Amino acid sequence: MDGDNDGIQNSSADDIPYEDVVVNLYDQNGVFIASTTTDATGAYLFTGLNNGTYQVEFINPDSTLFIPTVANTSDGDDTTDSDITSASNRVTAVINDADNLTIDAGYTLIPETPQPVPATYELGDYVWIDSTKDGIQNSDETPVAGVTVTLTRPDGTTATTTTDATGKYVFTDLPNGDYTVTFTLPEGYTATATNIGDPALDSNGLTSTVTINNADNYTVDLGVVAPVVPEPTPVPATYELGDYVWIDSTKDGIQNSDETPVAGVTVTLTRPDGTTATTTTDATGKYVFTDLPNGDYTVTFTLPEGYTATATNIGDPALDSNGLTSTVTINNADNYTVDLGVVAPVVPEPTPVPATYTIGDKVFEDTNKDGIQNSNEPGIPNVPVTLTKPDGTTVTTTTDANGNYEFTNLPNGEYTVEFGTPEGYTPTATNVGDDRLDSDGQKVTVVVNNGDDLTIDSGFYKPTPAE
Repeated sequence: MDGDNDGIQNSSADDIPYEDVVVNLYDQNGVFIASTTTDATGAYLFTGLNNGTYQVEFINPDSTLFIPTVANTSDGDDTTDSDITSASNRVTAVINDADNLTIDAGYTLIPETPQPVPATYELGDYVWIDSTKDGIQNSDETPVAGVTVTLTRPDGTTATTTTDATGKYVFTDLPNGDYTVTFTLPEGYTATATNIGDPALDSNGLTSTVTINNADNYTVDLGVVAPVVPEPTPVPATYELGDYVWIDSTKDGIQNSDETPVAGVTVTLTRPDGTTATTTTDATGKYVFTDLPNGDYTVTFTLPEGYTATATNIGDPALDSNGLTSTVTINNADNYTVDLGVVAPVVPEPTPVPATYTIGDKVFEDTNKDGIQNSNEPGIPNVPVTLTKPDGTTVTTTTDANGNYEFTNLPNGEYTVEFGTPEGYTPTATNVGDDRLDSDGQKVTVVVNNGDDLTIDSGFYKPTPAE
């Protein structure tokens, strides 16, 4: 089956082998020799043939469905093209000292005869605002988008569309017949006068019966009168009131460029009707009240604890201080002049406290009994160490796993450090070398004088049995 009707055997899905097609073999004089059928791959074979000329006949499997495809294409390979024609289903084949496996037959479906269908047409046109209310479209009148238009067909079924941004609508694919076009107006709109002039320009009204008769119809229009929109009621203009709170370091009641703002100051506005609104100054010292109609307002500042107001109303209103309470009139303009200069509270100098220091170091096992800490001599843990302070009070700690200890937060003064003797140990020699490494004994007087002292060590050794 030559699905693509090109007369060539292809490997594509369009070309399908045909099984059980009858193939007859005749000699050159037309005498019948043999018959066979094609297998599942569409192949057939006659064997045992002598040299000579033969005729191969292919029997159309269904002449009501199939016709021969294109035969002997000029660009076709004889091994893959079709050899039968629409005029003859027999093909001459020659055997001359070799097999001949080139005699093929391709069939294709008989083309369907197209059936005529009824012509179809379009129906539509336009919805506009008839500002002159005369029922006629004028060039300067505006379209109406989004109007729903319903078409009722001759069989009673309906279709719906809406007018586009240009006021146009259209229904397509309509056969001849009588149709009804119905417009659904947006709320508040009314239809203008109907059918009073040129059908291409006048208004047809909310419902029209239209006949399609072998032509498009673009005359079904609707003129509408837009609803009257009432004039908006004007509302009073509103304005803003605000400005600035700053630290008046010069105490002269005037803002200077190097004086700093005060954030977080509470500002209360009392309106003409007695109601209030509250805000706070921002990081730049600014505040503002908005949406204020004309009238007399009162602005009250609430100072942070310890602050006082500076001198008031002594210069340019845009720069001077207005004081803690001001009456302000809004009169068709914003007012950004209501400021407050303040004097910051005096912060007392902090009382200095004495510096403190640390006493400490290590209890070590003096394995060589020389009174000096060596790098390979271990610390002794859990040894009690008692500190007696200058006022006679004491505090006790114990050495950690590495033999270290310390007393912290010690002001200048004279202290006594006393080491307990770990069980099984004897105190080693004392004060025999570098004070940072030698043993200071079991009771040591230490003077703290503006510095830590981390040299107070105590060494012990384990005596031998003979000692």
